[in-house]
Amino acid sequence: MHMHTAETSSCGKVPAAEALKAFKDNGYDLVCVTDHFNERYYNYYETLLPAGLDEGEKWRRSTDIWFAGRRAALAAARETGVTVIPGAEIQLSGHTCEFLVYGLQEEVFYDCRGLYKLSVDEFSRIVRSYGAFMALAHPFRHDDRPDTSLYEGAEIFNRSESFRGDGTRDDTHNDLAREFARGHGLIPLCGQDYHEYDQMRGIKTRFHGKIADAADMISLLREREFDLMLPDDEILPAKDF
Repeated sequence: MHMHTAETSSCGKVPAAEALKAFKDNGYDLVCVTDHFNERYYNYYETLLPAGLDEGEKWRRSTDIWFAGRRAALAAARETGVTVIPGAEIQLSGHTCEFLVYGLQEEVFYDCRGLYKLSVDEFSRIVRSYGAFMALAHPFRHDDRPDTSLYEGAEIFNRSESFRGDGTRDDTHNDLAREFARGHGLIPLCGQDYHEYDQMRGIKTRFHGKIADAADMISLLREREFDLMLPDDEILPAKDF
């Protein structure tokens, strides 16, 4: 539900095709590609473009660059048999929090110039108008938790919030996120937050139905027809929330 690629996310170390093979080898049938989308990335992309372009063309070409990871993953999906759901981890300007978003069509990214400059309320209205799904990623990494009426879910277990770089484990943030989601009636998500080769921790979402595309997955999310498969063999039904 939460994966970054080397093609798009500057913090991603694994090319999309290699990541998909790793997920397949570890028993995954579906992967959501959620590369970072924010103002910093687009400012950098513009430095790669030729001079003299108007603002609309800069945005279009920068968005082409941003799509590299998901497009590489979709191409690799045909080779691996893993279903790829395109998504994004979006940070809006002026916020430290990030949102996992699934189901926004490519046209939205192209047509909404300066998308990252929207308020959470404005962005939420766009997400809802397209029937897409929006969840707060790792809610306690920062102190920025916008009004919970503006999104549907929250990531209650994030691998990078639990397993530290030195091999130790601290679930404080994830435990707080679990209670946050439960207290606000949010749909619970879990994710690898995959960036590097050694970050495969076996965290899975087991959906109760077949998924061919983002619409199928979003439907099962909203119906809470899935279980979260967490460390220590914990299986948490979404309907408990």
